Amino acid sequence: MANTAANISVVLSGGVTNINQNLSLGGAPSSYPITDGLNNLYDDISPEEAEDGHEDYRCIYFFNDGANSVYEILVWIYDDYEEGAVMEIGTQSNDEIQRITISNGPVTGGYIRINYGGHEFDSPYDDLEKWATTMETSFNTLPTLQDVTVRAQNSGSDTIIFDVTFGGRDGSQNHSVLQVVDGLNPPEATVLVSVSLEGGPVNTSAQEIGVETTPPGGVSFFAASEISPIAIPRLDPEDGFPLWIKRTIDANSDPKERDGFKIQFSAQTLEPSS
Repeated sequence: MANTAANISVVLSGGVTNINQNLSLGGAPSSYPITDGLNNLYDDISPEEAEDGHEDYRCIYFFNDGANSVYEILVWIYDDYEEGAVMEIGTQSNDEIQRITISNGPVTGGYIRINYGGHEFDSPYDDLEKWATTMETSFNTLPTLQDVTVRAQNSGSDTIIFDVTFGGRDGSQNHSVLQVVDGLNPPEATVLVSVSLEGGPVNTSAQEIGVETTPPGGVSFFAASEISPIAIPRLDPEDGFPLWIKRTIDANSDPKERDGFKIQFSAQTLEPSS
């Protein structure tokens, strides 16, 4: 059965037991959903804050609670009261890069066995460019991957480096760290896996800012619209991601009754054709 809007949940941050929207300041997701109504995420602006100007932040999480993946996720500000606070949203988005380093060579034969999330394949030694190409093909035949790229380089006379990038439909998410064993020649060759760049925001935990006026590091905010939304390629079952929200009150602002905003979420239930 295809996912529906009811399969997408939106919850506070601040830890699993947090029920206070004013403490939704990053950290782990809460089990408490955001409900309709006023003051369900932000508190009222005080006269002093309106006079001096004020910026504060909240973090919420979206989760796919359905049985199937959803694709081409878009998030934007659907409705923002024109004369009220300026609302912006943002995430910390990166495509993950993992590095496989083979040292104590030079390698003359054998293979490495790569395990990704319980799925594995053997990648036999070859000319460096061909080795990278066949490794890339093997990654993209695994059940959960399709847009992995592999680039190889020599580092000195005895070290080979493979940079594995999870892009495209596999981008913007935190991936399982590769597990690698080897049967290389010479036997003293060693294999090390490291994460050069952690992917996100999918399957990451947001920074906890502690104080609502502290900007979260590494997050770029903008007034996302339907034309220019935040975009995420894929959200698998049980996957989630944090979304930061910034509220700006200009100095000497007049009070606005029932000032508020709405966030829109859309996704495709069928995987788009490549």
